[in-house]
Amino acid sequence: MNKHGSCWIFMILVKSVLVQSCPSASPYFFRRPGDQVEIKLTTTINTNKVKTYQIWNGNTRYVSVPFYNGFIYDETEVNCPMTNCELSGNVSNGIFIITLLDLQATTAGTFQLKEINDNVIASCSTLFIIGPPNTPTISSNKDPFVGETVTVTCKSTSTTTPSNHGLRMLYNWTISGQINPVEPRYTYSASRNQIDISNVRKTDNVMVMKCSATEDVNDGYTSETSSFTLNVVYGPDVTMINATSPFIVTEGFTTSDVACTSDCWPECTNKWYNDTSNVIITNKGRLSLGRPNRSQAGNYTCVAENTIAQNNKHTSATLEIVVHYPPDVHVDSENATSDDKVIFLKCIAKGVPNHYTYNNWEQRWIGSNLVRNWPSKGLSVLNLKDLTYEHSGVYTCSASNGVPGSPNAITDMQASAYIFIKDVPVVLSPPLSKERVYVVPSKLGDTISVNITVFSNDGGIEVSVERNDDSVNPKPIRAVVSETKVMLPVFGKLIEEDGYSIHVILFTENANDMSDYTVRIKNDFKQTMLLIDVKPEGPPTIPTQFALNNVDQNAIEASWLAEFNGGFRQTFVIQISIDEIHWSNASIRTEDTDRSNDIYRLTISNLDHSTTYFLRLYAFNELGLSGFTSVLQATTSDTQDHASKGALIGGIVGGCTSMIIAVLVASLLLWRRRRAIPKEVENPMCVEAESTITQTPSFAHATSRGETRTERTTIDDLYAVVDKNAKTSGIYTNCSGEPNDKRQGSTKLINHAGLVYADVVFDKPALEQEQFTIHGLEDRTEYAQVDLAI
Repeated sequence: MNKHGSCWIFMILVKSVLVQSCPSASPYFFRRPGDQVEIKLTTTINTNKVKTYQIWNGNTRYVSVPFYNGFIYDETEVNCPMTNCELSGNVSNGIFIITLLDLQATTAGTFQLKEINDNVIASCSTLFIIGPPNTPTISSNKDPFVGETVTVTCKSTSTTTPSNHGLRMLYNWTISGQINPVEPRYTYSASRNQIDISNVRKTDNVMVMKCSATEDVNDGYTSETSSFTLNVVYGPDVTMINATSPFIVTEGFTTSDVACTSDCWPECTNKWYNDTSNVIITNKGRLSLGRPNRSQAGNYTCVAENTIAQNNKHTSATLEIVVHYPPDVHVDSENATSDDKVIFLKCIAKGVPNHYTYNNWEQRWIGSNLVRNWPSKGLSVLNLKDLTYEHSGVYTCSASNGVPGSPNAITDMQASAYIFIKDVPVVLSPPLSKERVYVVPSKLGDTISVNITVFSNDGGIEVSVERNDDSVNPKPIRAVVSETKVMLPVFGKLIEEDGYSIHVILFTENANDMSDYTVRIKNDFKQTMLLIDVKPEGPPTIPTQFALNNVDQNAIEASWLAEFNGGFRQTFVIQISIDEIHWSNASIRTEDTDRSNDIYRLTISNLDHSTTYFLRLYAFNELGLSGFTSVLQATTSDTQDHASKGALIGGIVGGCTSMIIAVLVASLLLWRRRRAIPKEVENPMCVEAESTITQTPSFAHATSRGETRTERTTIDDLYAVVDKNAKTSGIYTNCSGEPNDKRQGSTKLINHAGLVYADVVFDKPALEQEQFTIHGLEDRTEYAQVDLAI
């Protein structure tokens, strides 16, 4: 077969295919039932031979027109025999127009203009009869749980014929009365046949939804669904009634029940679990605590579950129950000895809440009442320092967290512990100095009896006494120990306790016995020692550590350390001067006890501001005077600076020519004691020349009534008594080098309070006459002592 033949065959095949279908660009019409439509079909009339042109719609023929060589050979057939069908147009020229009236669904279809003879489709036009979409149906992909996303689908089918119309179905949603509402949770598909609702809410189950379907054609029908609601599965949303977390209750006190409810769909059950044991406490929603105790504290979970298993949803809420209870208190302690530097007592409290207020620690002696409140309020630790037997006892601490205890509603909880501080034997009497010395004045030949009372909190005592020099003591020293009741000082309180009495007997037969003796007192812990210093009776020792501590505008404070009083109570005299030549007694004080080494303080007032003063100190007893201390200097502050302190200058100030050098006590009168005035009183301040004067003492007794009096009196008139035949002698220093017979004397009058009220200079002949004049006495003041100094 040649090449041309194969091409002819190919063309025949193509032609055969083409006659079986309408042209791709065939027109189409959409009409509702009852409408009319004009369909135009055109072709080129084939003028060869007999040709018949017919209009078909499916199997229905509407028009048939025969042609012969291009001419209609039967005019009677040029019509549309179908009902409601009219043929028009220029059929001879191949223009076929049929008009269809009162369209019905059965009319729909494709109208084809066929050339029957050659089986060729010359022209097509399709008529679609629009029908209302079938009523849409709404469905969801699931019953959503709150918070999930649900897809809701609207579905409808077309009734437009024929079904190959290719129309899209368009949908619209009406939700709670709004058409296609814009909401972040809503996502529509392109045709809106689907809507995705995210984060589903419990309230969505009452949301009314409707869907309408419409084909995308002019004058199309719309069909609408009936109402649709989501079946939202929600809950359980657990709600606590009468409780918020944490739920605080108090131990032992009745509390209200805690209820757990849930709002859910479908129905839910509520159960309470103990989180610690993971045990179901109750299958009901009410949790009863009654009178709670601390073991009930913890987390409790209420679990709510949907009763329909396929929902498989549960929700829980945890409630923390806090049980408040007052603290359990105990004292962490330890025993110690007086060698230990410090111990700590800890008040340990454990309760809920764990914030505590601590009260003062209380110390009680065994078998007695409170002896001390330790000011440690607000602190849980008591720091005990410088331990002694006094720190022994029962210590009680109390703590509170503000929670009352049941049933008495007390908030302060206490605990106690006994602390024992092992200590050396404690000497209670006689009073000792800081150096643990007990000074005993004596005369040769005296037998000294010293009673020592001792307390020991660690076993019995053993006592030994020994003299501290190398000489031989002809008589043994006896120390007799016996049990006795003692008054034990415990932080300022006296408590009767079992103690010991030590009776030491010393003999002063010779000068070697005027010594110091060591008394050793030992218990099971260790020993304590004291010295018995036997000294001969005499004038006091010069006070030591004389110092000026504070100086202001009008006052100076002085302090000093008392030394041995010579066996008799001593009096301290502070003298003051502004030129180191003329001295006056500024302040006088008698010692408080017979104990040495006591610190004394006195303030000298009524001084002038901006003035330099010199001060010195001495002491006297009925046997004589001590020497002077060093002279100290101080300057009071000026009036412009009340807050400033005056200058303090310590040490010896000035020389012999600037001081009152020799003081001879002509009459030293002490109340209610009869002693001889010492033969000599030595002043160590000047040593250039010495002279002795012996004179029978004369005395003045003055009772001031506002006038100046000259009065001769006798010894018996005085408030203090001195031997009548005593000679007053003394050594004074003639620092100026003047003859002794030209020296003047002076008198010093002192009242009961120890204050100097007169300092009168008189001529020496006045002494010979045993009378003198005293000036400057104060009104209604009795004077008890006159010092004569020459």
